[in-house]
Amino acid sequence: MIELKEMTAQELDHYRKYGVKAYADDLARSFQLSQEHALIEAEANFKRGLAMPGQRLVCARLPNVEDSIATVWYAIEQRTFGKQLFIYDFEVTHAWRGKGYGERVLNAVLDAARAQGAEYAELTVFNDNPTAARLYSKLGFDAVTTRMRRRL
Repeated sequence: MIELKEMTAQELDHYRKYGVKAYADDLARSFQLSQEHALIEAEANFKRGLAMPGQRLVCARLPNVEDSIATVWYAIEQRTFGKQLFIYDFEVTHAWRGKGYGERVLNAVLDAARAQGAEYAELTVFNDNPTAARLYSKLGFDAVTTRMRRRL
């Protein structure tokens, strides 16, 4: 059984350092930004995101396993069309990848959101991450838009 536990101060500090850097790498690669500009953007998004109400940063844990197997940042918001879960970030720890835990963790998040009245779930996936896109499709997520960009 997967347990979702709020990040401790130490886990949040680690996530802040690692997560912002990983997101900056995604931005630099996907939006053709310099690493410097991507890091500025990632840090700003992180601060802005944490300031919004209802944010949850959790670690997924297994019974009798000391370290977390994944991290998830999400929020449940009331939208005009109903209550929505938005997953801002999701990452399975390297040692636990490829073993089916990503699906189990996401199902735990979806179950927690349903229990809080969420009717919809949404997330963003970068186009250069087909493994994640396959997982999300397997769990019933459908692509609803494609964001396109070019340098001028």
